[in-house]
Amino acid sequence: MNDVDFKKRNIKKLYYQLMDNELLTEEQEDKIIDEIKALSPDPKISDYIFWEGGLTIDEIIEKAFSYKPIILGDQSQKGRDD
Repeated sequence: MNDVDFKKRNIKKLYYQLMDNELLTEEQEDKIIDEIKALSPDPKISDYIFWEGGLTIDEIIEKAFSYKPIILGDQSQKGRDD
C-alpha cells in the first residue's frame, strides 16, 4: 500500500467515526477533523464534508486528492537587475 492509499483509507475511517457517532464531544469532533485535514492534500476537505451536500465519502476523497496547489515562481529574484 502506498502513502496515498494509506491516507485515503484513514480519511475514510475517520469520516465514519465522525459521522456515525452521535456521542462525540465537540473536542473529539474537532480532533477527528484536524486528523482528516492533516491527511488531505486539499485544505478545503472539511468544506466538502460539511458544505458540499450530497457527496459520498469516496467523492470527497477523490476531490481532495485531485487538488493541485498553485506553485509560485522563485520570488527571491524578483526586482533584481540582471
